[in-house]
Amino acid sequence: MQKPNPATVKRSRYLCDEMTEPVYEYEKYLGFDGVKRMAFRIPFACFDTTVLEETLTYVVRLDTDGWIRKYHKNSNLVEELKAPVEEEKDWYTLKDKVREHLELYCTDENIGKVYGKYAQAHKRGDFSLRFRAQGFFWLPRTLLGIEGQMYAFYDMPKVIHDMNRFAVEVFREKHGKIFDIIQPEVMLFEEETAVPFSEGKGSEKYFCGYGW
Repeated sequence: MQKPNPATVKRSRYLCDEMTEPVYEYEKYLGFDGVKRMAFRIPFACFDTTVLEETLTYVVRLDTDGWIRKYHKNSNLVEELKAPVEEEKDWYTLKDKVREHLELYCTDENIGKVYGKYAQAHKRGDFSLRFRAQGFFWLPRTLLGIEGQMYAFYDMPKVIHDMNRFAVEVFREKHGKIFDIIQPEVMLFEEETAVPFSEGKGSEKYFCGYGW
């Protein structure tokens, strides 16, 4: 059996349409209107899965999202041991790594390959599109943990601001290129809101205010 290309696997973490067709087909089978769901993920899940420790009863592992977790073998218990960002320097190191993955995997060519295949059928009206992105509460939570995030509002406010400024910077660049190819009817920011998105190439107004 041929092993998947690591570059393709990483690209699919960020330019996300792996579940687009299975969910679409299932919903069509149930009689729902055709909606295709896809996403763009800022490449914070840029780590390689690595086993750090293993015993007869548990495995400690670095996961793709940068969290170190302890997986118990005889139960479904999972303990979160260490977040990707615990200090200010962790964030700036991670941001550099994310920029590298943006350049490697989120290229114009890859964006065209992933999203371009939906453009013609969407323009014909065969289905609507719903697009997801990390929200501005969601993002720090996934990097710091919910408790760490709450403390960071007071202890590291500049880091929280920089995380979200960085997100807007990336979204404006990458979403702009994606939405030149496809124009989703709904834009969903996780843990934030879902907003109608019908301005097409006039989306610069939307990006500048980010819908609020």
